[in-house]
Amino acid sequence: AIASVGSATALLLFVLLCVGGYRCRRETRSNPVMIVLAGSVTAVVLGFFAVDTYRNAPQTFTAIVLILILAVILDTIWRQVRGQEPEAAGTG
Repeated sequence: AIASVGSATALLLFVLLCVGGYRCRRETRSNPVMIVLAGSVTAVVLGFFAVDTYRNAPQTFTAIVLILILAVILDTIWRQVRGQEPEAAGTG
């Protein structure tokens, strides 16, 4: 179960890194096709992983979803405490 949570976290992190890489593609002179391809393939793998985990280990799937929800809630609270609003896309 711990390995599954770690795998889901790593796959989600890779997808988020692709999103960030796509947003910074002009500064890094990256190939946007490769970034989108990498992010898409990773998202598909994450989707298959989620379905497989839901079917074969529903407790682990529930734990992953709850951890994700908790992370979003804690991030929102942390931003409010620090007084920072999320940056708009394309700024910064």
